[in-house]
Amino acid sequence: MFMESVVVDPDNELAYVTFLSEAVMRTEAISSAINVDFSASGAVVGIEFLNFDQLTLEVTNSFDRSVGEAVSTAQHMVRTRLQG
Repeated sequence: MFMESVVVDPDNELAYVTFLSEAVMRTEAISSAINVDFSASGAVVGIEFLNFDQLTLEVTNSFDRSVGEAVSTAQHMVRTRLQG
């Protein structure tokens, strides 16, 4: 089920963006401070940012295009929440 939410902890520069309300089956670190959670089917469940410097990082071609798009969307959502 699609569910979009953003949780931000500005004091500790942490954020988590949820895209799906499914169980997390695996997590992949795509940088030293960005973790992507995947469902059993491989869909992106959520993205964790471990510091706000990562909110402008461009994801390289070594990752699936859908992962790159999800990270870009999540980055935008967190930046919007911080400005809000």
